[in-house]
Amino acid sequence: MTRDNALFLSTGAQLNHPQLFAVYGWFPNQLRFIALDADRQFLPSYTNGLHKTRPDLFQKVIEMIREADFGIAGVDVHEKTIPLEEVRRDLPPALFSQLEASGKLTDPTSTTVQLKHTGKGDKLVSMDASEESAGTRRFYALCGPWLDILEGGYTVCIDELENSLHPL
Repeated sequence: MTRDNALFLSTGAQLNHPQLFAVYGWFPNQLRFIALDADRQFLPSYTNGLHKTRPDLFQKVIEMIREADFGIAGVDVHEKTIPLEEVRRDLPPALFSQLEASGKLTDPTSTTVQLKHTGKGDKLVSMDASEESAGTRRFYALCGPWLDILEGGYTVCIDELENSLHPL
């Protein structure tokens, strides 16, 4: 029943074969890929977003980065809504008109992350995440996906794990 240009597993899933459908479903539901090359920017936004979508998991991110001994005592995520008038002013009129015509234009948000370090006399000192080392930023960014993967029991494939992380 499988055509020459079709995969056996896909054909089985299309025919609702109970065993093959379960195997087919495993791939999108249980398998995760994380590429850590320098061009990937989704990880920090994923971890940052947990403060709103999953506060319980974000608290675990804070605990994890605290335990990693970077000297970080806490994390603050701040979101600022940017009025559409500012966006209109900063974009070429033709581009703004195109976005407006799509009907999906909403006030964008800007997210800043501050990592709190313990200073003299146990006073907390906040530093913008951009001022941290690449390794610290990478570790923070990975905490959210790692915890989600562990909690969900997913299988994960990671490319370039060593990228911007200390070997120890």
